[in-house]
Amino acid sequence: MDGPARVSAPRGEALRFRLAAVLAGGALWLEDLGTAPLAREQVALVQAMIRACGWASEAPRVQEFAWPMHRNPQLDQGAAAAGVALEAFLARLANEAGLTRIFLLGTEARERAGALALPAFALPSTRDMLVSAGAKRDAWAVLRDLAAS
Repeated sequence: MDGPARVSAPRGEALRFRLAAVLAGGALWLEDLGTAPLAREQVALVQAMIRACGWASEAPRVQEFAWPMHRNPQLDQGAAAAGVALEAFLARLANEAGLTRIFLLGTEARERAGALALPAFALPSTRDMLVSAGAKRDAWAVLRDLAAS
């Protein structure tokens, strides 16, 4: 996925978002949290997908990225600053953990992720997968091809 991060807010509203970054199976699984916390079931689903693909799995490590990162109105809290900060956060995680790929879970994660240094794969959000068999089928179609390679 190339190009600048596409992070935006409706005109007149402050840009606010939270992303969960689950590091497991040699990959980063990135999902927009909205206002809800990351549920234990969502992390368990990521672990189940890793096992189903036959990838080595350590205990998942969960980190959160929240924007804005500060409340100082004198510092830039706009979309461009959010994109730069998010890209730096993802690059740091990728370097520290030796990741080989990134899974963007849901539309919001795909829209927020900008230029990524690793191969990125789009999947439905874990929330959607937990309530919809169709979303699980869509995810498995992507994962099956990756697991086979």
